[in-house]
Amino acid sequence: MFEKASIFNSIGLVILLLIGSLTSTSLVYGAAEIKSQSANVQLDQTVYSIPTQSEDLKISIRIFDPDFNTSPDGIDEISQDLLGEPGVGPVKISIVRGDSVVLGYAGGQSSNSGPLDSKPLEVTALEKSQIRQFGSITEISPASGIFEFDFSIKNTDGPESSKCPALGAAQNRFDDSNEFSKNCILEGDVLLVEYTDPTDVSGHPRTVTASATFSISSQSQKYGSGSEKITVTKKVRIGHPLTILLYDNNLNLDSSRAETYSLDLIQFESDNIRTTLGPAGGVQKEFNPQPSALRETGDNTGLFYSVIEVPRTINGKVIEVNEKIEFEYTQRGLGAYLVIQQGEFSPEMADMIKNSGSTFDNEKNSSKLKIEKICKPGFVKIFKPDDSPICVKPKTAEKLVERGWKRA
Repeated sequence: MFEKASIFNSIGLVILLLIGSLTSTSLVYGAAEIKSQSANVQLDQTVYSIPTQSEDLKISIRIFDPDFNTSPDGIDEISQDLLGEPGVGPVKISIVRGDSVVLGYAGGQSSNSGPLDSKPLEVTALEKSQIRQFGSITEISPASGIFEFDFSIKNTDGPESSKCPALGAAQNRFDDSNEFSKNCILEGDVLLVEYTDPTDVSGHPRTVTASATFSISSQSQKYGSGSEKITVTKKVRIGHPLTILLYDNNLNLDSSRAETYSLDLIQFESDNIRTTLGPAGGVQKEFNPQPSALRETGDNTGLFYSVIEVPRTINGKVIEVNEKIEFEYTQRGLGAYLVIQQGEFSPEMADMIKNSGSTFDNEKNSSKLKIEKICKPGFVKIFKPDDSPICVKPKTAEKLVERGWKRA
């Protein structure tokens, strides 16, 4: 939802309202005065991750049109068909690549579960009304003049291309479906939203637009791995909590809620065992994951976690004490990182990782977190046998160094 997106923070909303007030006008006809204000349309993102074949992408659209704010103490709606086009809403949503696909219309008086329009340039007004209609759009709060609605986009909702996989059942969503069609969303496709404002400041209809691109996230390598496969090797404590932290913005397909993904995304390998951590691996219960899937740490964070316990044996095969375990994740694009941390998950751990993006090292296909630990006055920093830092009193440090710990 937009309250989770920075573009709709309080400052932006004030600016939007000021713009609306500056562009208002009054038209006087005889004794009647008609006030009109220019409309605005915005999306909750400027770049969207391409939805996967199994996970839909959720989009939020906002229309700012004070002309539809008719009851100052109540919740209003945009529910008005286009002039001369009954059954067709004033908000048109398309995916454009040269050719385009109309995903549907919103803000009209009626709704239906009609097909997507694969050839929008050829349709008549009657044919448009048969295309998917989302119906009226509700005001977010009294007197705001801001109207919002959400909808989902599938991987197969884009224009036709030979690059798309053949998924016959998905083509049933289109008005010209046939078994030979191959549709999908590709890198660089554009989501276009067009709103036909019935009355702008001049008193005439006007179309305003907003757009965003679809992309597989490809962040700078200093923020994550530039390799398709990310591997992290770590010595683990048998039977003790082990936190898995995965950042991949390509998995963040819904900015309004925390999402979950199967632990099968993570491959586990010891000297004798290779399996996924999820149900497909067949041994998920052995790891006692909490939660049982990779869960996003909050709305729109792109950071996912689960806490497991590495068992002593799996299917009769022994995992040795202090054995190095390899964890592997295959990313869709670039810029993801994987962190394996001994101990329970905590919000502070998530904040530390989100604020430490530039300290990730991708040498030898590895994504390891380097944490600069600063000790309070009176304490010194030394390193445990697993190379993790700790702050202790100087006398304690001397004793620990004698036991094999390392000085900073």
